[in-house]
Amino acid sequence: MIRTFTCWLVLLVPALALAQEPDAAATAATRLAPLIDEQTVAIARLNVVRFDLPATMKFIQEIAPASEAEFEEQLAAATKQAEGMKSVLTTAGIDEIYAVISLADVPAQPPFLVVFPKRGDEAAKPGLGLLSELTRLESFSIRGDYVFAPQPVQKRLVSLKAAPRPEFAAALASAGEDATLAVALALNPDTRRVLLEMLPRVPDEIGGGSGRTLGEGITWIALAAKSPPATSLKITLQAKDAETAAALRGTALSALERLGKSEEVRAAVPQYGDLTKLLTPRITGDRLTIEAGGKGDDAKLLAKVLAEPVRAARAAAHHSQSSNNLKQIGLAMHNHHDVYLKFPPQAIRSKDGKALLSWRVAILPFVGQQALYQEFRLDEPWDSEHNKKLIPRMPAVYSLPKLGQGNIALGKTSYLVPLSKQPPAVATAADGDPDKPASKRKDEMPFDLPQGTKFQLITDGTSNTIIVVEALPEAAVVWTKPDDLVIEEKAPLAGLANEATPTFSTLFGDGSVRVISRTVDAQVLWNLLRMNDGNPIGQF
Repeated sequence: MIRTFTCWLVLLVPALALAQEPDAAATAATRLAPLIDEQTVAIARLNVVRFDLPATMKFIQEIAPASEAEFEEQLAAATKQAEGMKSVLTTAGIDEIYAVISLADVPAQPPFLVVFPKRGDEAAKPGLGLLSELTRLESFSIRGDYVFAPQPVQKRLVSLKAAPRPEFAAALASAGEDATLAVALALNPDTRRVLLEMLPRVPDEIGGGSGRTLGEGITWIALAAKSPPATSLKITLQAKDAETAAALRGTALSALERLGKSEEVRAAVPQYGDLTKLLTPRITGDRLTIEAGGKGDDAKLLAKVLAEPVRAARAAAHHSQSSNNLKQIGLAMHNHHDVYLKFPPQAIRSKDGKALLSWRVAILPFVGQQALYQEFRLDEPWDSEHNKKLIPRMPAVYSLPKLGQGNIALGKTSYLVPLSKQPPAVATAADGDPDKPASKRKDEMPFDLPQGTKFQLITDGTSNTIIVVEALPEAAVVWTKPDDLVIEEKAPLAGLANEATPTFSTLFGDGSVRVISRTVDAQVLWNLLRMNDGNPIGQF
């Protein structure tokens, strides 16, 4: 549940819009003061009154378009859920949520939350209950304000000796009343001392200079974000004086320049040039400010920089799901081998050797789908009047969001076995011997053999042999159809990866799952696809 709440906050943060009274920041700082001491290092403020999550989802789709219909449906569901939560909170008079981080609670306890309900206890009860449910934290009241924290933190706060920390009020005020998210950071004397001891000098790789400039020169840092349509980000750094501000700016510029010369940084952050433009600070007296977004070219530049992390997060989520699916398929393959002493054949065939159904049907009992397996007529083809009725019931383990809901509804999958040649429509084992390979070639792929392959035939080693691939959407097939991916030696990446989809997941014979890039050497990939060529694999 805590993970769910964290994901919800991450989703809401860019969509929250503050709508406070003119003196709201000062009032909030006064009310928070009894909960702040020397150990406090950060305060975050967000407001749920005017957030527009649909606009934020639209913005995400614009900067990193997703063709996956299922992904869009998930966003729509999350939006609806978040809107419902917002309604409960605002009806309860909970317009703002504050998160306070104290070193006294780190790392054993999470940050504690503070809310200032504008309604009476009875009216506020539904909103307070929702926050307790989401955070799994009990609430208690301090002068009419509510704190959500674990029991040890509650006990600490009740006996807390507050300390004046005006820097937090100043930092939150600098964020502006119209900020979507406001975060204030400030070091206490003990933290400054530790920082100076650990960092007497700033590493040359990130600008160099005395660590004292950082440890003693920064009073506070404030971050302010606005949600779409006026998407913007503002970072303000308050230095102890104008001279220190100038020194800090010099360090920042030097760090950006040095990092930009690193090939590793450039490779990891392709949009580094645009990022540098956004991160170049402006100096005004004793303050440094970094601003990005708003309107016009600045907004386009911010969207461009944000697009890559969104795509990366989406790709990571996809690979995680695909990896889980392939692991289940791999386990099923091995369990099939345990029972039948071989991997399933590429096609379930009739007595006279005609291909009827896919290997994906054959392993249904081993992916928890015994009941569905028993509904198939194994002596009929995949598109017989009876069997085709089972196509829409494709198990989730064969489903991939990248295919789009339309293809998934048609029962299509991208999990295919690689083949070195098109399997024959009619096939029998050589010389009628089911344990003898049907071909004497030395460069076969595991599922080339109509009768199924035993471990001992994979002479290159199961950890060096790919048995299932995640193909491109255009190569997807109906999951029950005995159809897979024929791979040509001259173009082994065809059907697996392209510029839009630069990586693909693979299942190896030992059950491991690995993601392979389109930059892989073609010969290396070809060697990985064959089970008995005897060639060294190489790096991939």
